Amino acid sequence: ESPWWSYMYAKMVLNGPFLDGEAIIATSGYYAYLYAWFIIKGRFIQGEQAISQDPRASFFYAQEVIGGRFVLGEATIFQTEKDADVPASIANLATEYRKWCIKIGTPLEHSSNTVKVGVLS
Repeated sequence: ESPWWSYMYAKMVLNGPFLDGEAIIATSGYYAYLYAWFIIKGRFIQGEQAISQDPRASFFYAQEVIGGRFVLGEATIFQTEKDADVPASIANLATEYRKWCIKIGTPLEHSSNTVKVGVLS
């Protein structure tokens, strides 16, 4: 019933996927990202909607799991540059994401004005 406990059970007890816990893990962007990266070592489609709502999880999901753009999470990432209240730890997230996309050869076609949060284009 807890994304954290389900993720930890997969990691510490099963040392692999916890199929019965995936639905609850998929409700947390942070734990869905960690589950994808460390447990299934690939995309976790069921958790992508929740991941897309968390700018930091979206950024690292793109880098560590997909190895390319995570379009579904881009609007959330870009929203950090518009929000005055964002924590200092994510204040430059949109800039870093743009730089990373250029570095991997996939410059952004979308801006924060054209991508909607949690919507595939």
